Amino acid sequence: MEDPQIIVLEIVKAWLEKNDMSVLAAERVVVNWTSVDGNAANLGWKKQSLTDVVNILRGTTVSLELMKYMNADVLMAAAQESERIYERGVTVHGKCLPQFFNYASKRNLSATETIIKHTIQMALDTKTNVLSASVNRVIDLAHTLAQMAPPTAVPRNRIIDSFKEELYFNYRYSRNRLHLHPEGKLTKYTCIQLWKCQDTPLHLDEKTEGEWARKVMHKALIG
Repeated sequence: MEDPQIIVLEIVKAWLEKNDMSVLAAERVVVNWTSVDGNAANLGWKKQSLTDVVNILRGTTVSLELMKYMNADVLMAAAQESERIYERGVTVHGKCLPQFFNYASKRNLSATETIIKHTIQMALDTKTNVLSASVNRVIDLAHTLAQMAPPTAVPRNRIIDSFKEELYFNYRYSRNRLHLHPEGKLTKYTCIQLWKCQDTPLHLDEKTEGEWARKVMHKALIG
């Protein structure tokens, strides 16, 4: 390999590390947990084609005189040398074979994401469905206790939704609310739903919400 190619290889390796990016070989995509639309509050798994990433590197990182050496092969080689290349992406709850990128375990959580994840887990530990209104108040209270600004509805819903596969639940909101017929009357619930559970969602009283918020804040930020 010529010296210019080695220089480009090292540039790409550093860039992958800085952005915590991994290559999924069979899918020919690069994936990382970041903003999905440019809004710093809207985080998710972002997948970009190898071609798009090569163009991004050419346009923003690799200098003009080295640009001709930047291609998909160099990107794949950089990922190999950085141990950031996998066969494909999967979602596995538990131990995963090392050649697969496990979405359930690779995500680096922010403080807000950690608070929301622990709140959802507490809801699931009740072994029944829990109203989103109660869950949202716990999330807001936990942020207040941590002296943090609570997330607004759109990013909060996006984060809750992003944990569905990892924690194994349904987030029933908006047009996907849970439809039940207590006393023969249709009622639509926005809730955290245990998988296939048809129980009427639990409403937490103010005291319980406060207790949950203190536990969540401690688990998420103190350990």
